[in-house]
Amino acid sequence: MKFVQVVEFKTMRIDEFNKSLDDWMAKTQGSRTPTRGQQTRDRDRQSTCAQIVEFPSHEAAMENSTSPRRQSSPRRSPSSAMDFRCSAISTSSEQRRCNAGRRAGE
Repeated sequence: MKFVQVVEFKTMRIDEFNKSLDDWMAKTQGSRTPTRGQQTRDRDRQSTCAQIVEFPSHEAAMENSTSPRRQSSPRRSPSSAMDFRCSAISTSSEQRRCNAGRRAGE
């Protein structure tokens, strides 16, 4: 079962954070555990961002969290981001097929 982590963080230096993220991604190319990722920014709170990261499984995500390569990730840099909050979500193919916009009876 796939596993998704939503990491919300605040930064006033998103360009610095993104540069560090780009450098880290280049350095860890071919050895990262996540299968997909997306970074977003809150429209109403410009300093609040979120990363949505998909893993093959919960086990893979837990293994990733203790990996030495993750210890050097930009999220570990206190100068570029702070106030992290993580949410963990398990997914299944049935859940992904649900149409959240449908109402009962449609």
